Amino acid sequence: MTGLRMKARIFISAVFLFFAAGCFNFLTAGVRYVPVADISVSAGGVSRAGGSPSYGADSAVYFTPAIVFGSESSFLPIVSFRYSGFRHLRELAGGDVLFRESAEGGINLVYKTSLYGADARLRAAYRENFINEAKDEDWSEGLFDHRRFLLGAEAGGEILGYDFSFSADYLEVKFPNYESLVKDFEGAFDSEPLKELSREAGGNVLDYSELVLGLSASPEKTAARQLGYSYSLGIRDYSDQRKVESDGSFSSDKRRDVLNSLGADLRLPRGRFLFGVSGEASYLSSNQNLYEAPAAEFIEDYYSWIEGALGVSASYYTSEDPGSLLKMKWETRLRSYIIREARDEKGNYTGDNHIREESSITLSWRHRLFEGFYSLISLKGSFNSSNTEYEGNYVYNFETFNYSMGLNWRY
Repeated sequence: MTGLRMKARIFISAVFLFFAAGCFNFLTAGVRYVPVADISVSAGGVSRAGGSPSYGADSAVYFTPAIVFGSESSFLPIVSFRYSGFRHLRELAGGDVLFRESAEGGINLVYKTSLYGADARLRAAYRENFINEAKDEDWSEGLFDHRRFLLGAEAGGEILGYDFSFSADYLEVKFPNYESLVKDFEGAFDSEPLKELSREAGGNVLDYSELVLGLSASPEKTAARQLGYSYSLGIRDYSDQRKVESDGSFSSDKRRDVLNSLGADLRLPRGRFLFGVSGEASYLSSNQNLYEAPAAEFIEDYYSWIEGALGVSASYYTSEDPGSLLKMKWETRLRSYIIREARDEKGNYTGDNHIREESSITLSWRHRLFEGFYSLISLKGSFNSSNTEYEGNYVYNFETFNYSMGLNWRY
C-alpha cells in the first residue's frame, strides 16, 4: 500500500501543479472554453483461418473541456474510454495472447504553453485496462488486467525550417492479478530448496517502470514534401522479475530491457490525395535469460531482438470536409531474435534464429452524413508467420480478416 499511496500523492501533486498553472493563466489572461467530443460505435466480425468466425462490437468515447488561456496556453483534461468485443491478439509476457474482449478508460491532463519562443507541455495520465480471455471471466479479474501511470514533459521549437521536439516520459505499469506460477504453488512445496526457489522467483513479474526519451524533427505541414525523423530510447526495469542464471537459479539482479528505435516518415500531399511512406528500425536488448529445466538448457538474452517495419498508405479526401476520408494502408514488420532459436512442430530447436513476420492491409472509409455525423467502414486482413511451428504457449502462424461498420459523432 505504501507504493500505491506514493503514486497517488504524485498524481495528486501533478494535478495540483496543472491547476495552479491554469489558475495563474486565468488571472493574467482571457480564458475561453472549447469542449471537444468524439464518440464512435461499430459492429462487425472476425474470421480466422482454420477457426469459426466471431462477432462483436467496438465503442470509443473521447471528451475534453479544453480551457484556452490567451493565445499561448491551454489546459486539456481528457477523459477517454474504449471497449472492444472482438477477439484479438496482443503481445504480452513475451508472446501473442488471444483475448475475447477488452475495455480501458482513464484521464489525461495536458498543459500547453509557450516559453521564450519555444513550445512546452506537461502531461500526466492514469489508465485502467481490463482484458478478458474467457467468456465466464468477470471484469477486473483478468490475468492481464493492468494499470498505467504516466508523467511527462515535452519541449520544442523551429530550427532551420524543421519543428524539433524533445520529450521525456516516466511510466509505471502494474498487473495486479498476475503472479508467477511458482509463487502461487509455494504452499504446496514440501522441501526447503523449492520454497526458497519460489521466494526468489518474484511474484509480480510483469510489473515494470520505464523511462522513455524521444527526439523528433518534422517539416512544415504546408511543404510539398514532408520528411520527418524520430528517435526514441526506452529503459524498462522490472521491479520483481529476477534474472535467471545459467544453473536455473535466480540472481539478485532484476530484468532490464533497453529499446532503441529510429524512424522516418514521408508525406506527399497532392490536392485531395495524401501519400505516405514510413519506416522504423528497432533494437531491444534484454538481460533476461531462459532456463528450461527438462532439457537443462540455458539460453542467454532470450528476449533480445532486432526489428524492421515498413508502411505505405494512400488517402483521398472525398469532400471538402477533412473528416471524409478514404484510406488504404499496407504495413509489414519483421522481427529476428538474436539468440532465441526457432522450434519445429515437436518443440525441438532447429538452430535457426526465431523469426516473426507480421503484415496487414487495411481499407477504411469515413464519410460525412450530415453536420458532426460520419459513417465508418473498415476492412482489414492480417497475416502472421514464423519459422517456429511449435505453438504450445503462444500463437505465431495465423491469418485473420476483420470487417466492421459504424457511426462517428464529432463535436
